[in-house]
Formats: sequence, C-alpha cells, structure tokens
Amino acid sequence: MTKTLTRTELYELIWTHPRSTLAKELGISDVAKRRIEIAREREAAEREREAKRLEEIAMHRQKVREHIVNLGKQRRAALDIREMVGVLSTHPELGPEGNPQFDDWVRLALDVADELDPMKRPLELLITGAGTAPER
Repeated sequence: MTKTLTRTELYELIWTHPRSTLAKELGISDVAKRRIEIAREREAAEREREAKRLEEIAMHRQKVREHIVNLGKQRRAALDIREMVGVLSTHPELGPEGNPQFDDWVRLALDVADELDPMKRPLELLITGAGTAPER
C-alpha cells in the first residue's frame, strides 16, 4: 500500500533521516536512487554550462562597452586636435603669408587626428577591435 505524503511531511522526513534509510522506508530501490542522483548531476552540469555561457556573454558585452567608450575618447581627441589646429592657424603672429614649418605641423597634426578618429576608419576595423561575439 502506498502512503501519500504532504509536502511538509516529506520535508521533515528528508531533513531528519539519512537518504539511504529514507529510501528504504519509502520503498525506493537502489536503482531508482542512482537514477535520481544521475539526473541531479546532469542538471547541475547543465546549470554550470549555462552559467559559464552567460558569463561569457557578459564578458563580451563588457568588452564591447569598453570598446565603444574608447572609440568615443578617440573621437574626442581627434576633434580636440582639429580644434587646436583651427585656433592656432588664426594666430596673428603667423601673418598672412603663412609659415612652412607650421604648415608641415598642421598636416602632421591633421593626419594624427584622422588616424585617431574612428569615423575616418573602415567599419571592419572598428568591429574587429571589439572582438567577436561569443557562440550561443
């Protein structure tokens, strides 16, 4: 005859009796016990794999966020260089005829600004800088 247990009764039995004794009292065979243990081990392994996958996704997202922030900083640095060149090129001491050394410096500064500016780079380079997406 099978006895039906309430949730509270089952909880009390589980926490007050050893598993091996309790299994015998409830009529659970050793084979059934082992199957339950295997199922629990599989569930634990699956939870661990899922946690690892979620952690990889979170790490990738963090890396992408950092890359976006760095691109913003590079863009601002490029704009700062262009602004500085603009201000210096209107300096009264340069005179209307210009200065060849200053012109060389301006070209160099604008080249550096273009290298820094993510808006001037090919899209493929910007994407590969963020890394590849983790597998799902």
